[in-house]
Formats: sequence, C-alpha cells, structure tokens
Amino acid sequence: MVARLVMDRAYWALRRRHLPDDMALSEIVGLAGRRGGQLIRGQTWGTRYLRGSAPHFRGRGVHVVAANKLVVGPGVVFEDSVTIDATSRDGIVLGAGVTVGRGASVMGSGVVSEPGIGITVGEGTAIGMYNVVWGQGGVHIGAQCLLGPHVVIVSEDHAAGDVTTPINRQGFVRAPIVIGDDVWLGAGVVVTSGVTIGNGAIIGAGSVVTKDVAAGDVVGGVPARVLRGRAHQ
Repeated sequence: MVARLVMDRAYWALRRRHLPDDMALSEIVGLAGRRGGQLIRGQTWGTRYLRGSAPHFRGRGVHVVAANKLVVGPGVVFEDSVTIDATSRDGIVLGAGVTVGRGASVMGSGVVSEPGIGITVGEGTAIGMYNVVWGQGGVHIGAQCLLGPHVVIVSEDHAAGDVTTPINRQGFVRAPIVIGDDVWLGAGVVVTSGVTIGNGAIIGAGSVVTKDVAAGDVVGGVPARVLRGRAHQ
C-alpha cells in the first residue's frame, strides 16, 4: 500500500496523472523500472541537448537534431525510436506532459537549405506512434489533444503548376497549420497545409483534412466533411 502511494505521488508530480486504482503492484513495479530508465536517460542527455530543460523521460534510440532549438517541458515522454529535428526558425517547443509515441518523427524543416518555421505542442497532448509532424510552414497543436497512430501533419506542399519542369525543382508552398485544444485525430488522419481545426473537434480515422474544421465538429472522409456536431452524438 505504501509503495503504491509513493509511486502514485511520484507519477503525479512528473505527469500530472494518477495511476489506475486497479493496477497491480507488479505492473506498477514494471512501470517504475521502465520510466526510471527513461528518466535517467532524459536527465543525462537533457543536460547536453536541451534549452530550458525540465525532468522528462527518454526512451531508447531517440535521435535529436538541432538540440539548441528544442525546448521540453516537465514530464515530457519520448518513447523508443523517436526522431526530433528542431532545425527551423523558431525551433520546437513541447509543453508539460507531452508524449511523443514510438517511431514518431517531429521535424521543423524538410531541407536544410530552406529552414521551416517550427512546431509548438501544448501541454498534455499525445502524439501517437509513427506520427509525422512537419513544421515547414509552422504547426501549432493545442493542449490535451489526442493523435492516433500514423497521423501525418504537413504544413508544406510542392509547387506543381509548370508541367515542363520537374516537380522537385519548382519549390514549395507553405502555410501554417493550427490545431486547437482538446482535438482528437483518429488513426491515419492527414492534415494538409493551411488548415485550422477548432477546439474540441474530432477527425475520423483515415480522413484527409483539406479545409478548416469548426470547433466541436465531427468530420470524416476523403476529403473530410462535417458529419455532425459533438452535441448531437
């Protein structure tokens, strides 16, 4: 009982979440071992590469580029095999309690010769497994958002208007993406450049979002269209 209470308080201090009441002691011990190793790695490597570093968790195989432009809030979790490239004008800022899932790539720029704007993520947001977030045109993701696995958020398109010139020589068209607070993006969602998604919206799995989504709307499809409001669920 005492061990559980201690672990719960420690978890709350770092993640602002309580452990489930029905979680077995053996599971708590296993979690403590995993998170303990991640915390040690986070503290060890954090002193080398983080600006404004706070206690955080770092899994195995995490790769960080342009560390001097990465800001990490307290309790952030980098799961295994995450890539963070903060090369960009404004860098990458991750708020308190953000989770970056296994295999995700969060990139401030696409090519070094044309640095992007950067990325900000609000507190408590979960970036899912194998997500791709590219901040060339600027990406802001609000607080307490849920991003399912394999979500793609790209704030840049290739220019392709000249059929006589290869697409890879026509440059880029960039526009910011803004995602509000408490937004849920289902598995496999794609958000294209220039889109704004309002607070509390839900985007169905597999959708391609090419236009703005109003606060509280539930949308789905390719391209995504309004299905209903959350008040009518």
